[in-house]
Amino acid sequence: MSKDSLTVVRSNGDREPFLRGIMTRTLTEQGVSFEKAYLITKEVKKKLNRRRQITSTDLGLLLEKYLEQKHPHLQRNPVKSELPQLWVHRGESRYPFSKGMLSQSITSAGISPGKAYLISRQIEQDLILLGNLEIKSEELIQLVQQQLQAQFNPDIARTYEVASQINDLPHPVILYVAGAPGTGKSTLAQALASRLGILNVVGTDSIREVMRLSFSKEIVPTLHVSSFEAGSQLVFDRKKASQERTIAGFVLQSQQVCVGIRAMVRRAIAEGTNLLIEGVHLLPFLVRIPEFEDRAYHIPLLLRLQEGEDHMNRFRIRGKLQQRRAEQHYLKHFEEIRTVHEYYHQQSQQFDLDQVDNVELDQTIQQSLQIVLSNLQEQLAN
Repeated sequence: MSKDSLTVVRSNGDREPFLRGIMTRTLTEQGVSFEKAYLITKEVKKKLNRRRQITSTDLGLLLEKYLEQKHPHLQRNPVKSELPQLWVHRGESRYPFSKGMLSQSITSAGISPGKAYLISRQIEQDLILLGNLEIKSEELIQLVQQQLQAQFNPDIARTYEVASQINDLPHPVILYVAGAPGTGKSTLAQALASRLGILNVVGTDSIREVMRLSFSKEIVPTLHVSSFEAGSQLVFDRKKASQERTIAGFVLQSQQVCVGIRAMVRRAIAEGTNLLIEGVHLLPFLVRIPEFEDRAYHIPLLLRLQEGEDHMNRFRIRGKLQQRRAEQHYLKHFEEIRTVHEYYHQQSQQFDLDQVDNVELDQTIQQSLQIVLSNLQEQLAN
């Protein structure tokens, strides 16, 4: 091999020269004419003229981006050849290899879904080429780590290792996503649960609804209104500031709902199942269960919107998109909601709670994943 030739590095570490014939054949198998495929391959090779090596995943991504930019109307058919079935062994279980499932697990390390899919596809192709149709889950994790370390850095590879083992830890993971109304807790919770493989997701609003069936409005009036309105149900000194009333009602309702939250946490720990709880009632000094602190990995996270205008716009936009009348109710009580928001901020500082400013969703998801996994790594090291 000439020292000036381009080298392709596969997911298992093998190296081979870049051959235009292989890329041309790949395109022709997808229905592209030979003349067109040859021209495209030549152009891609020219773009790589100054490079000495490239991973097979990056090469595939470069080709896809090139076709999207330069040949957006190119008609391609999926490869019709039947691939042999790969099998993954986990303990005594055996299940089919899935690029989709592997891609989803890779995104937990902060990798974009598109890039994660390309890594998954390349690993599948490499295993088939090597004839490794049966692989242990531990070996599959190692292959992904090698790719992440080669293409990114050791920290991302380590993050993936922790995320991929989240269902095999000595104790369950209890993840708390807290924040005031309208900060995006439910959306973030769904994203984190999907990427981390946590199946048990509970909202504190649902717990409150169940408790309302057990306690009538006459018995527990603060339970039957919104968290930011609970203060209106209190017998309160009218000389006190309205903010004090709002906070007092919010804390009282949170105390009431936390009875149900603690029950959910106790059950998850007893059953050894991971749990994600999201909601407005997760004040740090209320959700603690001292007798269970060493029997689970507890990871709290506060979602906030630092700018009040951004927060208000969330309600406006959500109301227009979903045509929800409730959003008008939130806007009417926006001052009280911001009071709850700022109280959460004060509590998070007092209890050293990790905060994420939810300005842009993708960035919020990645930052939250890093916080969760870093926190988990620290607890595992202790």
